[in-house]
Amino acid sequence: GFIMLMPADLSVNPPPFVSNFTPDSTALFQPSNTITFAVNSSVGIPQGNVVLNLNGVNVSGLTFSGSSTLWNVSYPIKTNQFYTAIVTVTDSAGTTSVTNQFGTFDASDYQWEAEDYNYGGGQYFDNPQFDSYNGFGSVSNVDNVQSDYNPNRPFAYRADSAPGGAPGTSTGDVGGELPRANFTSGGGSATDYSVGYFGNGSWLNYTRHYPAGTYTVVGRFAEGNNPTEDTLSWVSGDVTTTNQAATLLGTFHIIKVGWTSWTWSPLLDASGNPVKITFDGSLSTLRLGGTPIAGHDEANVGFLMLAKATPSPKLTAAISSGNIHISFPTETGYSYQLQYKNNLTDPSWTSVGSALPGNGSVQSVNDPVAVNSRFYHVMVQ
Repeated sequence: GFIMLMPADLSVNPPPFVSNFTPDSTALFQPSNTITFAVNSSVGIPQGNVVLNLNGVNVSGLTFSGSSTLWNVSYPIKTNQFYTAIVTVTDSAGTTSVTNQFGTFDASDYQWEAEDYNYGGGQYFDNPQFDSYNGFGSVSNVDNVQSDYNPNRPFAYRADSAPGGAPGTSTGDVGGELPRANFTSGGGSATDYSVGYFGNGSWLNYTRHYPAGTYTVVGRFAEGNNPTEDTLSWVSGDVTTTNQAATLLGTFHIIKVGWTSWTWSPLLDASGNPVKITFDGSLSTLRLGGTPIAGHDEANVGFLMLAKATPSPKLTAAISSGNIHISFPTETGYSYQLQYKNNLTDPSWTSVGSALPGNGSVQSVNDPVAVNSRFYHVMVQ
């Protein structure tokens, strides 16, 4: 007989992959209003097989250019936001999924250093720059608490104090965060300090005239062992004494990347939503707390930042002379449109009058009393 050799297809098509993803997860500040990425496919990929998930929601309306073997994809996003983006692509050669976490924050957003906590028993500097707190000590249980005090840790920036019978009064200063001009020596070319060894039972007070407005809060953290968390609270009462009341605002969930690999973490409520805080420009104190869970790991803390957010004004109502007076605080740069429904099941809201421009004061809108009940909200733009 005979032997016949048949040609075989020895090539294997590689699965698709994603490249050129922006914004970059490693960048510190990158105000951006667009996500862009490239989808590479050796066999061609339909547009419908490119899926972008932002903060847990699959989005629609992706913009494509190029061809099925190399799509350039874009999608609009908002500035001053934190995003977890998951891109999943599928073609006949396989499926690939990539995750990118990034912030679209601006370098001009209000920031304060983790190591610039109160000193001397409730004393503070407004809008401190580099070196404002250099060498200043603190009072334990008034300015801060360090639950696992160790005098052998480095204190390169803040002065250490003897712990006595109370927890330690200072935390370790460590470097490693990306330099920023206002917070480092040499105009951004040298050390940017941070707080280290910050864990369960520890806390730090920050008294400031925070800028008036509504904000979300984000922090820069480094964690090299296991995922952990920190908290933020609002302190009321006299911050020069040990008798301070603190109301929890939310939690920073800190991922494991590395002890000198810094990542953003937004302040979230118990439902996983960003917490909005409104300041009126008066003196206020915020408290950063270490993980509330015993046994969870400590973290390094670089700085905290306020990112401008759309206001969510609280409405108050009063009835007089046959009118309902709806009042709400406003902020400059936003417009406020009062709307109502007679029943919450109504398909749409009805506007009352015209939109009001925000001016930094409380404004009111009158609506005649015409029905037994009416539900109101304010649309802010």
